[in-house]
Amino acid sequence: MYDSPVGSAIKAFKFDNIRALGPVLGSLFNTGGLLRSEADLVVPVPLHSSR
Repeated sequence: MYDSPVGSAIKAFKFDNIRALGPVLGSLFNTGGLLRSEADLVVPVPLHSSR
């Protein structure tokens, strides 16, 4: 998953604490049509209990 430029940005956002990527990734997520689906809510779920 992290072999692409977007994947690298996601990795940097999640694991390297580069929060400035949040708006960029959010915009990509939105323009990809994923937020226009039938979902009422999108909730981030940590992958590890320490996060």
